[in-house]
Amino acid sequence: YTASNTLSLHDALPIYYYSGNYLPLVPSHTFSAGADYTISNPCSHIDRILISANFTGAGRIYWKEDNVVSQPFYGQLNGKVSATKGFATFAICAKNITNTQYTAFYFEMGKGLAQAGRPFTIGGSVAVAF
Repeated sequence: YTASNTLSLHDALPIYYYSGNYLPLVPSHTFSAGADYTISNPCSHIDRILISANFTGAGRIYWKEDNVVSQPFYGQLNGKVSATKGFATFAICAKNITNTQYTAFYFEMGKGLAQAGRPFTIGGSVAVAF
């Protein structure tokens, strides 16, 4: 013998209408542009210098289905300078040079929580080609 109570889904759940809203977590627009400039044999100690710059942008990003919380369009400028001599390449790179403040991710569990995007960063690398 089993006794049970049933609820109608219409009684238990509120009804939300998202008609006309934008898809969450998908940027409305994306943009990217870049340029490279190579200097061959600038001196006897370096075979090649490569200067690179690029700009990437994304936005507006709606974080929830109701489109209440969003990130406006933002862009980041990145750059890299590398020098090659024979089989070795030395590089210095920088990301988010303009130190743009943006939200990398947002979600709600009772209260909204946003993760800030990466600030200006700089780094280097050494590559050896055989």
